[in-house]
Amino acid sequence: AIFRPLTIVKRENEFDVICSVKGGGLTGQAGAIIHGISRAIILFEPETKIRLRLKNEGTSNQIF
Repeated sequence: AIFRPLTIVKRENEFDVICSVKGGGLTGQAGAIIHGISRAIILFEPETKIRLRLKNEGTSNQIF
C-alpha cells in the first residue's frame, strides 16, 4: 500500500525507497510515507502530479 504512488506512475522497479518515521500510529506513519514518496516523485517528474491526482479522485485518501 505504501508503494501506491510508484505503482500509479509505473515506476515500481526504478526507485529504492529508504525512510524512517517516528511517532503516530501505523496508519499515520504509512500515510506520511505515501505522502513523502508522492512528493519526491512530483519533484523528480512534475508531469506525474496530474496522474497522481486523477488516479486519487473519488477516494477518501489524499496522496499528496
